[in-house]
Amino acid sequence: MKKLRCAVLFFVFIMFSMHGADGSVRKKATDSVLASVNGEPVSLSDIMFETQNEEYYFANSLDQQKASKAIYDLRKKTLEELIDRKLILMEYKKKPFPIDNQQISNVLDDMAVKANCRTRSEFYEKIRASGLSVDDFRRRVEERITVQYVIGRELYVKVNISPKAVYEYYKNNENEFSTPDSVRMSILFLNSANKDFESRKKAVADALNANPSDFYSLVSEYSELTGLKKNNFVLQTPLQSLRSEFKAVFNEKKLNQIIGPLEISGEGVYYLMADRIIPGRKKNLAEVQQQIIRKLEEKQREKAYAEYVKKLRSNAIIRYMF
Repeated sequence: MKKLRCAVLFFVFIMFSMHGADGSVRKKATDSVLASVNGEPVSLSDIMFETQNEEYYFANSLDQQKASKAIYDLRKKTLEELIDRKLILMEYKKKPFPIDNQQISNVLDDMAVKANCRTRSEFYEKIRASGLSVDDFRRRVEERITVQYVIGRELYVKVNISPKAVYEYYKNNENEFSTPDSVRMSILFLNSANKDFESRKKAVADALNANPSDFYSLVSEYSELTGLKKNNFVLQTPLQSLRSEFKAVFNEKKLNQIIGPLEISGEGVYYLMADRIIPGRKKNLAEVQQQIIRKLEEKQREKAYAEYVKKLRSNAIIRYMF
């Protein structure tokens, strides 16, 4: 049931995470019918009820042409999802079964908490303030839960992953469960764009020539790799992912030795000190069995759902109005 609750919690974000956008988005919303499913309409407002949060994001983060295309694609995808949902609800109505009303109440309570409301009535007031009918909102929530129930009852219970399938997936995807050998190295980098580059380069070179054991203190004082600062300028990366310039000068025999100065045009000077090779390992089947089962179950469910709605669509009359 927790899964069902998560499936509908997105409604609360659609309504309450975009206060400033309500006017501009809602003015464009109409009840234009975009499709009919066995005579039942799917309107633009049905679609925008579910998409307006993403539409607001597209409108404010992309240029006009890209935003228009992204919104069109989103609405088209959502239209197809709503058609599928209507077909599933129609199928449910042919042979209805009880839906747990407590589940609906739990979802609404969760939404109220997410919307920072202390009571259900306060939550309903917030719904009304957003321009929505409480009855319409509750109906949409009930429909979403009903669809999830139908899918769970008709499809998910049929999923059964055999030990053979798990083993075959494991053997055919060994790289997915393996980690390669990695290297850990400290990096002293002097940026050639720094106006004091030449004097800093000389100071570091002189200090290392005088006392190589000062390397780590020099790293702390001079290194300009800002991305590694929070890790004390230590990089840990798979050996195979090491940049080509570093690979050319490093091998396992050079652990705990200063490598450099390594000058790279357009960047600056690097000094490297690798102190450890971390052996890779392959997880055994027992460690990843549940992970594989979940992945295979999800694939089976997606396939079963696609086949289910394809069958429903083949027996339905679907008309598009655009």
